[in-house]
Amino acid sequence: MTIKNLSQFKKWLSKGNKIQFLENTMKPEMANGQIREVNIVQTNSFTTLVGEKDSWLEFPKAKELMFNSDGTIDFINKHDGEMWLKIKPLT
Repeated sequence: MTIKNLSQFKKWLSKGNKIQFLENTMKPEMANGQIREVNIVQTNSFTTLVGEKDSWLEFPKAKELMFNSDGTIDFINKHDGEMWLKIKPLT
């Protein structure tokens, strides 16, 4: 199933699901194709495990996300309109 919007993404997120982090322009060392497990899901944010630690990521507004046909999701920087994070939920 390809996730097409923020609502579907939030429904998909649950503890144990895996996300591949493909690109991160702010912290390149936190991407490079890393596959991380979702650990905590809240209404405004979620965590993935990096080693033994939780790495928090807040949900952006729907207009700050781009859902691509290849199943990837781009997080858009609200200040400059550029993609800063590309992830791929794994099924």
